Amino acid sequence: MIKTYFIISFFLLVFSNVFSQNFTTHPIDDDFGFARGMRIVNLDNDDNLDIVSLRIGDFVEISCWFGDGNGNFGTKVIIHQSLDEPIANLADDLNVLDINNDGFLDVVASTQIRSDIGVPGSRNHTLAWWPNNQDGTFGDAVIIEEGVGRLSNNVLIFDVDNNNFDDIVIGDAPASSEPNSISFWANDGIGGIATRQIIKEASTFGIHNAFINDDNFQDIVYSSGVVQLINNGDGTFGDPITIEDLNGQLFLTSGDVNGDSHTDLLVSGISYESSLVWYEGDGNGNFQPKKEILFNKGEKITPAEPFLADLDNDGDQDVVFTTFTPYQLLWWANDGDGNFGEPILVDDAFNIGYSVKVADLNENGNLDIIVANASGIYWFENNDVDNDGVLNDADNCSNTPNGAPVDADGCEIFTLPVNNFAILVASESCRSSDNGSISVTAQQALNYTATLSGNGVNDAEIFNETTTFVDLSAGEYNLCITIEAQTGYEQCFNLTITEPEDLGVSSKINTSFNKLSLTMTGGEKYTVTLNNRTFETTESELELDLTEETNQLSVKTDKECQGSYEETIMLMIEALIYPNPIQNNQLFINLGQHHESLVNIELYSLAGKHISSVAYSVEYNSVQMDMSTLAKGMYILKIHTPQKTLHYKIIK
Repeated sequence: MIKTYFIISFFLLVFSNVFSQNFTTHPIDDDFGFARGMRIVNLDNDDNLDIVSLRIGDFVEISCWFGDGNGNFGTKVIIHQSLDEPIANLADDLNVLDINNDGFLDVVASTQIRSDIGVPGSRNHTLAWWPNNQDGTFGDAVIIEEGVGRLSNNVLIFDVDNNNFDDIVIGDAPASSEPNSISFWANDGIGGIATRQIIKEASTFGIHNAFINDDNFQDIVYSSGVVQLINNGDGTFGDPITIEDLNGQLFLTSGDVNGDSHTDLLVSGISYESSLVWYEGDGNGNFQPKKEILFNKGEKITPAEPFLADLDNDGDQDVVFTTFTPYQLLWWANDGDGNFGEPILVDDAFNIGYSVKVADLNENGNLDIIVANASGIYWFENNDVDNDGVLNDADNCSNTPNGAPVDADGCEIFTLPVNNFAILVASESCRSSDNGSISVTAQQALNYTATLSGNGVNDAEIFNETTTFVDLSAGEYNLCITIEAQTGYEQCFNLTITEPEDLGVSSKINTSFNKLSLTMTGGEKYTVTLNNRTFETTESELELDLTEETNQLSVKTDKECQGSYEETIMLMIEALIYPNPIQNNQLFINLGQHHESLVNIELYSLAGKHISSVAYSVEYNSVQMDMSTLAKGMYILKIHTPQKTLHYKIIK
């Protein structure tokens, strides 16, 4: 007896349910208007995160706020002020870098520095750094280069020339007489910064560094469209490669959006309305066409800066960002494959947001959101202490293990290993034999009850490790497993027992080459006999040579209950076909020695395509066929009689 078996391993999916997370707004400084660039870093080496930001309101200012690790921040510490009004229509950013290699992060910015208040022409856009005094204060600006960085929406810090010291990169409009460019300043690691080197002459709004092609050299992506520059590892870059020609002022960031360990790009833009887009990278510098992350249908939103972080602690990169119109802070949950649902609103009660970051400011294991906007600096506390998706005020079990499935009260749910149950489904050996079976094997030995229902069956079996339901007919079944000591636990599976098909055989004859084509269905292995030559095959289609005028064909499977097929194929001419070629659209067939009242005649193309099958009345041992509907060409005529099947080639 041969049966078909299917082994199915099932696992229980229990979701720790985060439909939307609750956030509490905390102002860090609501008097720091028109805040632009921002970084979340440890400035004083106390293992707590601090904030440094730049504003360009009535005057330019760089300040920082020292954190205590509990979400509290001290008063503002001014690093730099330029009390003249800022130069109009300029973007500004800052970053941090230990330029003098003293173990403390210094501040680097491309911003306005005044040489003399009130003196015409004294205002100048300058790239500079402010040394960290290691006591919560910063020294005076150290000028790197004047008259640069007027379009520096991003200040990047990374090792451009592969000498193990991070360098400074900005997008730049040096002066009206010089072209816009992306430039870098090499760092020697002991406080020395080299003169500017132009990487690429290009007009750009945003620039971003990332490992695009997995060669351990950080590359550059910039927004003149979406364009990449591949780092050669020696301070030079290859020719620009356009990923897509998008219009507008674009913000860029990167991360592993779909979990394949390659860098993907996330792009939003002031002029690119109604969606964010991301590009899937392959680690070799190639990107798939953009995929949209849609906003609410019908809602017109202008996105600003995006940020990628695992906000819901499920192991994949979610999207957090602010919008210019309307003023909103939103995030999207990622399913791990780069698919995103509807955006989740965090806050819509603040002013224009320019910069958004994600970090655990109160060190409770939850990532919080920090925003620099036109009103000041704010952080949004993620209110889920144990990361189980149940908010603190509704969580009756606030210390559940990280990643453990929980119920609506935040308490851990009983679960089994994902591969605890293996289900073996054995189908019927023959049609209507009613000898199918379903076996259950448990990896963890417990007091289980397996209940099988459907198709006229309603049986239950108590077992510890394995059990089997036997004598089952083909059909659909529902198997549910419960555990004696775990009230409410139930895992169910929909299963199907099948039965083999009857043997099916279709034969086609090519009389031009004396070939027989067979198509067989219903079996796994076939035994074919043609003219006393027998062979076995698992192929469902065969082509055989017809070597005799009368050929005997037999086909069967390895299961006797599926039946057999027999056919006699005759190639000799025993009837008169005329006129051939056909004239006046009429063909006459004299059946000779065959005397039947009805004869079945089939018509095929030379390629074996079936055209017609008609039972004709025989009068005076002859049949007349109307061929007016046939196109000109050659055809195979197949005449079936009780004794044999005759094949002829005809021409129209």
